[in-house]
Amino acid sequence: MPHYRAEYTTRRTEKGFLVKGKLLQTRVPRGFVAPVPIYASGGVLLGRVIAGGSETPFHFTTANDPGKLQIDPQMTLLCVVEHQKETR
Repeated sequence: MPHYRAEYTTRRTEKGFLVKGKLLQTRVPRGFVAPVPIYASGGVLLGRVIAGGSETPFHFTTANDPGKLQIDPQMTLLCVVEHQKETR
């Protein structure tokens, strides 16, 4: 069963907020690929990260502060979500 964790930063820009980071994927066989939905804390879908390999970079822009990111909060994937880490 895949395990996912996100490490990311959020910063304000002229157009809103930029969320930049990486999705970490562990406990999967080589070549495993999955579309992983990433949400803002308010339940707004930021997008899907096509996770392939141990680390997949991502970036999203949003008009509002996304708060703490959530990986697949609607449980559409069979996976384990580990603690998210926001760095400042």
